[in-house]
Amino acid sequence: MSHQPRRVAAPSLALLALLPWTPAAGQSVPSHYRFIETRQEGEIFLTHMAPGTGVFDYGPGPGVALGGRYAIRLAGPVGLEGTVTYLPTQRSLIDPGRDEGDRKIGEVESRVLASDIRLRFNLTGDRTWRGLAPFAFGGAGIAFDLAGEEAAEETLLLDDRFEFGRPIVGVFGGGVLWLPSGRVQLRADAGVLLWQLRAPKGYRDPSRGLEGVDKREWVSGPTFSLGFAYRF
Repeated sequence: MSHQPRRVAAPSLALLALLPWTPAAGQSVPSHYRFIETRQEGEIFLTHMAPGTGVFDYGPGPGVALGGRYAIRLAGPVGLEGTVTYLPTQRSLIDPGRDEGDRKIGEVESRVLASDIRLRFNLTGDRTWRGLAPFAFGGAGIAFDLAGEEAAEETLLLDDRFEFGRPIVGVFGGGVLWLPSGRVQLRADAGVLLWQLRAPKGYRDPSRGLEGVDKREWVSGPTFSLGFAYRF
């Protein structure tokens, strides 16, 4: 009878010796989430833009643009971006005095410079999942056409010549960031670009009988961008 307590105590001591290792094993489970340590980024990107050209097709057409972006994380998932984009493209030269279907008389250069400010919302907050951070964005800005008037436009009446002006620009969309390291970042996004086109005075002449002519017209089109950024 005196040996029975010793037999019970020996296994109990063995179990107690194993218990401290159990929490340590639980803490070693790896997480696919990683905090983004840096707050700022400078980026260069290429984007394909296909803006709407309006009812009469006189607006700047599609093309590949070069851009630069600066972004900073404000708090948690919210960030602020400033973007400048340069789009060299063409626009149709339209003579509204000709019959429908025969109004395009050529093309002229268009060099659009656009700048906007955006809010970005990271869906994974201030972390990445397996190095990825999906996001949504939206913002507004202004655009200019740096191209001067070409000789071909002088064939049109003064009131029929289209001017791009300085339209308000709206952008919204979404994409994903990939951070293969703490400093390097790749970005892909798709969005919608909106801006206003102002109809020339001659198009609004009631004697011409043109339909669907407003003084200003909102147009939209898709964009797709790929970028490389350095984080700091």
